[in-house]
Amino acid sequence: MKKIRTTQNQVTIVDDIDYEELNQYTWYAIYNRCVQNYYIVRYELIDGKNRAVQMARMILGLRPGDKRQAHHRNHDTLDNRRGNLEIVTASYNQLNRHGCKRFSCHNKVPLYPGYAVVRDKDMTALDGRSKVARRHKARR
Repeated sequence: MKKIRTTQNQVTIVDDIDYEELNQYTWYAIYNRCVQNYYIVRYELIDGKNRAVQMARMILGLRPGDKRQAHHRNHDTLDNRRGNLEIVTASYNQLNRHGCKRFSCHNKVPLYPGYAVVRDKDMTALDGRSKVARRHKARR
């Protein structure tokens, strides 16, 4: 196990076998508020555009355009050892997400305790303790 320094004073760990190839690039730590951690990326010119290439995807051999995703088993995105990475579908990766406690990352829809959002239209109160639940009941 070896360490690679990135921007934002972050350090990522990688397996010895990957170190030489990965250490030749400049790596950037990009903060993602949904997972509340950093993703490690480098930039590469692809089809005439500067594109971010994630370290985890590079280690797993996922090419640009491949819809599969890299999943960190221990949810530490700075741990890029092969034993911590696996290739998964987008839907599987969403099931394992545990961030964004107040807002959904994609829709900016407030998520209130005691409420379930069904198809982004119907909000059903699960308990009557919150102000929002009482307001919702009063509208009925």
